[in-house]
Amino acid sequence: MILFLFGGSSTDEYVEALDSTRVHPETYDWARKMAVDAMDLEDEDTPAIALEQILLTPERLNYLDLGAFAKELARQVTWEARLGYELC
Repeated sequence: MILFLFGGSSTDEYVEALDSTRVHPETYDWARKMAVDAMDLEDEDTPAIALEQILLTPERLNYLDLGAFAKELARQVTWEARLGYELC
């Protein structure tokens, strides 16, 4: 897998492109999903490609339905909170 490296290089070694952003590591999965959706990609194997493209053209994020993402995030956070409570 080729991942984006700032400075225009690429490598076969794993590099997390989001480490150089303000995105918190606990939300990397959401950032990847948003990148895939913003780039209109369907394949589950494309998050690294989508992130690379978003880092190069961040204006693509302007076309996302942030309301839908917020609702889904709220649903998942509520569900995770319930699971945590039930497991205690």
